Amino acid sequence: MAKPFRIVHSSLSIPSDVKILRAAEYASFLEAEDILQAAKDRAEEIITSSEAAFEQARQRGYEDGLEEGKLEHSEKIMDTLFESIAFVERLEHASVELVQHAVDKVIADIPPEERIVSIVKKGLGHIQNESAVTIKVSLSEVEYVQNALTELGATFPAMTLDIHGDKRLQDGDCLLETVMGIVDCKLSTQLKAINKALTRRVGKAS
Repeated sequence: MAKPFRIVHSSLSIPSDVKILRAAEYASFLEAEDILQAAKDRAEEIITSSEAAFEQARQRGYEDGLEEGKLEHSEKIMDTLFESIAFVERLEHASVELVQHAVDKVIADIPPEERIVSIVKKGLGHIQNESAVTIKVSLSEVEYVQNALTELGATFPAMTLDIHGDKRLQDGDCLLETVMGIVDCKLSTQLKAINKALTRRVGKAS
C-alpha cells in the first residue's frame, strides 16, 4: 500500500498562489487570544493574495487552453491542503470533526476530473520503478484519466499504462496494479490516515 500523505511537525509555509484553509476554520482550535488574532491577521493577507492568484491562474488556463496548467494548480491545492494538516496537528485542543469538515470542504472545491488525475499522478509517483501499471478508477471517472493519458505517459515515460473503470470503486478511488501487487492510493484511504493521526494527536494532548 502506498504511503499516505505524511503529517510532519515542521513549520508550515503556505505558497501564495494556492487555496488555503481559512483562519475561521481553525478558530475553535485556538485558546490563546493572541495566537488567534495573529492567525487571523496573517490569514487575511494570505487569502487576499491567494484568491487573486487563483483567479489569475484559472483565467490564464482557460485562455491558453492548457489543461495541464489547470491540473498543476489543483495539485498545488491538494499539496497545501495536506501540508496544512501539520499546522492543525500541532494545536493541543484540535477538534478532529472540524478539521475533517474543513478538509472535505476544500476537496469538494476541486473539479472531479482534476482531482482524480492528481490522485493517479501522486500514486504513480510512488511506484516509478514499475514498467507496467494498470490504473483502476470508478466508472464515472475513467474517462477523465483516459483523457489525461498523454500527459501521464509524458510524466512517467518508462511505464506502460492501462486504464480501466471498476464498478466496485467510488469517485476518488484509485488502485494501481503491478506485478508486485496492488497499490491503494484512494483519496478515502489518505483521509482516514489523516483522521487517525489527528485523533491520536488529540488524545495525547488531552
